[in-house]
This record gives sequence, structure tokens and C-alpha cells, in this order.
Amino acid sequence: MTTTVSSKLPPLYHRFFPDFIENEIPAETIATCDDCVFCRQPQNPFINTKCCTYYPQMSNYLIGGLLQDTGWTEGKKRMRALIKSRKGVTPYGLIRPKGYDLLDKELRTLHPTDTGWTQMEVEALRCPFYDKGQCTVWAYREHCCSTHFCFSVGGKKGKQFWSLLNDYLILVEKELSKYALYQLGWDADKLLLEKPDCRNIVIDNPLGEINEEQYAALWGVWAGREEQLYAACYEIISQLDLDTFERIMGVNHQIYLAKLTHSKTQFQVPDIPEFLIYNRKIETETTKEGDIRYLSSDTYVVVSPLIHKLVEKFDGTRTYHSLSSLFIPFGIDFQKDYLLMLYLNNILIQKDA
Repeated sequence: MTTTVSSKLPPLYHRFFPDFIENEIPAETIATCDDCVFCRQPQNPFINTKCCTYYPQMSNYLIGGLLQDTGWTEGKKRMRALIKSRKGVTPYGLIRPKGYDLLDKELRTLHPTDTGWTQMEVEALRCPFYDKGQCTVWAYREHCCSTHFCFSVGGKKGKQFWSLLNDYLILVEKELSKYALYQLGWDADKLLLEKPDCRNIVIDNPLGEINEEQYAALWGVWAGREEQLYAACYEIISQLDLDTFERIMGVNHQIYLAKLTHSKTQFQVPDIPEFLIYNRKIETETTKEGDIRYLSSDTYVVVSPLIHKLVEKFDGTRTYHSLSSLFIPFGIDFQKDYLLMLYLNNILIQKDA
């Protein structure tokens, strides 16, 4: 199963990558975000967030695009509420509010992996645009939301492709947001920030209180007219032609496209051998929720005790097709939801490996 790069990028960008976006890539069938495998159990702390424990860094023109759109009603409502609060609201776009940033660092230091979290901790980091499993601003999503997959069908090569595309989109967002502000007559000195965030733009404190003087200095004549600025930025970027875009991005555009094209050729779904065995060298542990966690070399996989019990039946004497049929009475599509993921992480390995 394949898809195209264009399906992973906001429509605004499609004309900027006319050849590259039509490239076919493997469909990420393991990362079933609409029916998240890891959130089907009520006790899972991520059941009300999935992977969306993240504060999106939406650029000014993406915000403007959202606000002018005739759809995405809930997303626009939430965005306007954020703009009204002014927390993390900058001319460059959204940045993480100070309070969120400190809480995120504290919790991720306490939980260096996605294990051991409580549901309350997880939901404290939920994306402000997440609504009952759906994204309310999807057509105007930023880099991470376009490129993050909990697992890739291409294994390490797939992860490398998405990581590279993520880096490129960060560059695109930074350059286009600065270009839009420059066209609006923004002070050039203020456009030299490498990465706008709450460490170099201080407008609120950990309690969410706005520093009125610093906020006014940051926004200048646009203070109180934030929506109008974002709309103006979108108007500028939405009218760019390909030549202007390439001139803005410079040689980095060609370099990244060359690297992405090369990476894409290595992004393939591996063939799975018919006879597999359970790799008992893989370390396992039981989570506090009672699930089984496999600890592979560079990541981990969590499954239910039932799945683990059936995985242990892979001893190389039967094909994975026949063993997968054992899961049918339990309503589990093992081949679709688990097989490739377990194989890519060396939990199930070729019989003679």
C-alpha cells in the first residue's frame, strides 16, 4: 500500500514542491492514528490524547490561513481564544507558553519514555486543538503534526525520511514567517531570531500572567490587531509563486529536496519471512497497567498480555499466516496491527536469524 507525499502536507505547500509531492511512499499502516492501537484499552493513560501531548508551533501564515477558512469552525474558535489569552501569541506565530514549557520539561524528565505516566499528567500536555481524537486545525498543521509517526513501516529508514522532512518543514516555516513579516515592514533586527520560543521571547510567566509592557513592545502597532497580522501574513504567503518561494528558501531548498529524494528511495516496506520466531533475547517488563513492554535496541513496544501470550507461540514451525488466525476469535487483526511492528523491532525474527 502506498500514498503520496502530498497527502502528508498542508494544501498550502503543494505548489511549492510540484514534483516531489507526487512521489509515492509507503503508507504508514502501523501508525493508525484514527484507531490508535495503544489507546484501545481504557486504562491506557494516553487514551484521551494519543500522541498529541504537544504544543504546536503554528507559524503566522498558517494561523492566518485557518482564520480565513470557511471551515474548521472548532479550530478557529480555539485559536481565537488563544489569541485573546495572548499566552504564547507572537507575530511569528504560536510558541509554547512559559507554564506549558516548564511543565513539559518537568514531566519528560520524570518520564524519559512514554511509560509510567498518569492520565492526569498526560492530559496536562494535551494539544489545545485536540478534540475527541481529532485535530481541529489539520489543514493548517505544523511540521511535527505532518511528520510524526509512532512507528514507521520503513523501520529506521522510514524514520529517517520523516525526520528529514520535519527538519525541512521547520526551515520552511521559519523563512516564510519571516518573509511575511518583512513584507509588512517589520523591524529587520527582530527577524534575526534563530528560533522564536519562550526563552528568547518573554511575554508571560509560569502562572500565565502577561507582561503588558513586553507584549506591547513585541507587537508594536499590531498589538490588539493580532488576527489582522496573521491574515496579512497568510495573504502574502498564499500568493507566492514557485520562483519566489525558491528564491526565499535559497540553495537549502534544492539541497533538502535532493536529500529527501535519496531518502525516499530507501524508504521501503521490508518483506516479512513466512516463518518467524519470538526473539527471547528481547528484554520484557510488565507495566503498572499490566501490559507487556518489549525493550528493543532503540525503542520499545507495548502489547496486552493476550498479544504477548500469542506472540510466544511463534516458534518457527508454523507460518505467520496460520498463527495470525489464532487471533481471529479475539477480534484482533494481528497481521494488520502488530506483525510488521514486531518484526521491525526484532521481537519477531526470521527462523534462521
